[in-house]
Amino acid sequence: MSAEDKLREIAALNGWSDELLEQVRTLFAVECNAAFDHGLYVERNAWGRRGVEADAARYRWLKAQKGLDLRSERETSKWTRPDGSVFYATHSMAAGGTQFPPAESLDAMIDYAMTGAQP
Repeated sequence: MSAEDKLREIAALNGWSDELLEQVRTLFAVECNAAFDHGLYVERNAWGRRGVEADAARYRWLKAQKGLDLRSERETSKWTRPDGSVFYATHSMAAGGTQFPPAESLDAMIDYAMTGAQP
């Protein structure tokens, strides 16, 4: 049974007028929209916190590296991935005797370095 059918059943059992039924529908719609909006707000804040947490993890990782050499490239260089797609590197990074592969963004390069993955 749908919510609409259940609402009609309650209205019939209680002798509600069509006007009262419409007012109840409107009230439910407003409450549902408020709940939905709150859910979106909570979700957006959670994504924001995840971003801050990821940035904090990157910062801690960078801070822990010995012999860190992190540079912004004056002129971006064109790179081709194994799948043939192209990107332009904006930074270069080496630490602890390891030169890390370039990536599309500074965050991506640090993420790859942290996990040992290849971009």
